[in-house]
Amino acid sequence: MQSAQTIDIDDSQTPQAKPRLLVVDDVADNRAILIRRLVRRGFDVVEAIGGQDALDKIGAEAFDLVLLDIMMPDINGNEVLRRIRERFSEIELPVIMVTAKGLSDDVVESINLGANDYVTKPVDFAVALARIQSNLQRKLMADRLNRDKQTAESQAAELKVVVLKNETQLLDESCRRQQSEEQLRFLAFHDPLTGLLNRQGFNTALSEALEATKRGETETALLFVISISSNRSTTLTAMTWAISCLPPSAPVCARRSAKGWRWPASAVTNSPSSRPRPISRT
Repeated sequence: MQSAQTIDIDDSQTPQAKPRLLVVDDVADNRAILIRRLVRRGFDVVEAIGGQDALDKIGAEAFDLVLLDIMMPDINGNEVLRRIRERFSEIELPVIMVTAKGLSDDVVESINLGANDYVTKPVDFAVALARIQSNLQRKLMADRLNRDKQTAESQAAELKVVVLKNETQLLDESCRRQQSEEQLRFLAFHDPLTGLLNRQGFNTALSEALEATKRGETETALLFVISISSNRSTTLTAMTWAISCLPPSAPVCARRSAKGWRWPASAVTNSPSSRPRPISRT
């Protein structure tokens, strides 16, 4: 008997310690001999007594490789192979056909249907073992690449989630900062109780309006509504400054809001930058 040397497979990263093989043959003696020798080489072997039995087991269990006889009474091997390839690729589930010598047409059909390899009867176990090991090695490498790809895709998806989360946080922080700055600007120029412009806000708005008037971009009108209890000195100082900023030709109208109040001429004529102009009092 010819001795066979086992080719080691590095299965340290495979989910199963032993590769699982499915041996399909309708002849019990053929199955028994092949299974016994494969088990001695460290394989986990399952047997199927025919084509339909093989399809049922493949549908219910996971295998790493199938040894499939072509000539079987219920469903021939090539039909079983065709149905296998409807679900599994040549890498996902390698299939080695077992055929009688001289049936070259069957072998050609098997290759066209997606068989990975073939051996002839009587089976030379050394050849069969080498071809089994070779196909298992290719499957193992493909499985590793597929796992690495899935791991990389998973990590990329997780990284994308992290980046999106960080971008969302930055956007939220930016919006909060912008709202805070807008609130601070509002409080700087508005009274917190009434929401109206405070002195600084009024001065800023007035300065901008007067600058636009000087450039000829717009015309500015000032309306002072003053109560009798207002600080007259402060009020007249503000009015004098505002009037002094107006163009010389701009008419000024003073309207009193309390009986007996009059606009003194000094509010117009005593300002350093002012010049005499007509004053309308109503």
